[in-house]
Amino acid sequence: MVRLEVGKVRDRVREREDADRLLWLRRENMPAELARGRLVLSEEEVRTNLPVPLLGRPDQVFMSDAGLLVPVDTKTRRLPRVFLSDIVQLSVYGTILNFTTDPRVAGQDVAAYGYIRMPTLYGVVWARVALLKPSAVVELWADHWRRNEAPTAQAA
Repeated sequence: MVRLEVGKVRDRVREREDADRLLWLRRENMPAELARGRLVLSEEEVRTNLPVPLLGRPDQVFMSDAGLLVPVDTKTRRLPRVFLSDIVQLSVYGTILNFTTDPRVAGQDVAAYGYIRMPTLYGVVWARVALLKPSAVVELWADHWRRNEAPTAQAA
């Protein structure tokens, strides 16, 4: 008798958890490929030394239903807009994911796009953006270091 009651309670809890998840997914307005996928990283550092040393902490990385790693970054703004700096940031995460030896994600295919997630008063807006190629990220990295090391080199 008690075993049967415990089973019924467990089933009701699972049903409630499933209903809560469906409600959250509806409110979240998450792209279907991510909703059907799984969360791989959440606010965890990833790094690579190749092609250049890079370190990042993506808000989330999902394994899409197509088997691709997809970086996600959340931006809180008055209006849901995507800036070039957002695309660069996601592209750095994509480059790290492409080259890292981190066992949580190493060797996985990385999508050529990511998502900017923007919570608003009216719901969550998701913007799919094309990532810069790793070669473009390396160029930006090199430009950054050239600009930042130039004053030191001139002083010497």
